[in-house]
Amino acid sequence: MKFNTNKIVLGTAQLINNYGATNVTFPKRKSGLRFLETAFASGIRSFDTAPSYNSEKILGDFIKTNNLSKKINVFTKISSLNNKFCKNLINRSIENSLQKLNTSIHTLFFHDPRDSIVFEKNIDFFLDLKEKFPIKNIGFSVYDPKDISFANKYKLSLSFQFPYNIIDQRFSRIEFINYDKLFCRSVFLQGILLNEVKKLNMPKKIILFQDRYFNLLKKLNLEPLDLILSFLNNSKNFNHFIFGIDNIAQLKKLLNFDFSDKVDLNLVKKINSFFCKKYKDPRTWS
Repeated sequence: MKFNTNKIVLGTAQLINNYGATNVTFPKRKSGLRFLETAFASGIRSFDTAPSYNSEKILGDFIKTNNLSKKINVFTKISSLNNKFCKNLINRSIENSLQKLNTSIHTLFFHDPRDSIVFEKNIDFFLDLKEKFPIKNIGFSVYDPKDISFANKYKLSLSFQFPYNIIDQRFSRIEFINYDKLFCRSVFLQGILLNEVKKLNMPKKIILFQDRYFNLLKKLNLEPLDLILSFLNNSKNFNHFIFGIDNIAQLKKLLNFDFSDKVDLNLVKKINSFFCKKYKDPRTWS
């Protein structure tokens, strides 16, 4: 079966940057535009960006050139507030994003989960942003289940981005207020679940995991993408997945890949046994 494009949110960090642990290419503007054209023509309508990705402008140019402002969903972010509440800084950040994107914002995420402290102290201000600007939803990009506790405390129907993959399933055990506002990211775990490419600065235990992981899949004659897509497709409650794709060839492979409709949970458990829990968060890799 093919992966449903309605479930795909295309990450755009790779449009301009050499992003991810296994990405060794350096994208250029022309290839980035072709990438977006291919994605849209293939049925993808949701795109994830952020000021720090430097991809808002290229995404916005694509939207304006093709008159897609009403045909596309864009998620962007507020850069870290460093625990400081500054109305002018927040308003300027949103205004700059809207100017670059040439469309409304489907969901505005806080990029730094630590800013939940600022949010709690000024909830009305942040929720009112949806009235002041063309923003549909407010949310948080988080790393740990404890980062969402404040939302349940106030019974807020916020959106969340969080890591979810074969190795990291912590958020599957969390009860959410609104499951339709959940977006799983890091589905390839910085690319190490998809590519055998290794970077010299990666921890030795990550490299060892890759060796054992890919050797096992080869013995089973199983493509990494088959396992990943089968796992995601069988995930309960989660219906939106942010894919960080490096190039058009990878995108086409994702869209056309014929994967299994079931996942071997025993295999997933075995793969997890290879992985050092200390490194579930890629921020600890350097």
